[in-house]
Amino acid sequence: MYEEDGACYVLTLHPFVSGRHVTMKTIDRLITHIKGFDGVWWTTIEGVTAHCEKLLAEGRLPIKESPLPEPLQATRTP
Repeated sequence: MYEEDGACYVLTLHPFVSGRHVTMKTIDRLITHIKGFDGVWWTTIEGVTAHCEKLLAEGRLPIKESPLPEPLQATRTP
């Protein structure tokens, strides 16, 4: 993710899993590792939303349209 320009890594922590001792140690190691990289922006989803809204208002956020899905053709097998 670090090497991709503008990439976003979202770490989701569910309390029924992340509150366990071994999981917290792993998360601590991950955060320590990520802190070793320059220019990493630590924020919340609300922060990402505000940033994207600002870029959109400035016309600096490209909007990508996904192609419409093709209809699924049902087939019978003998």
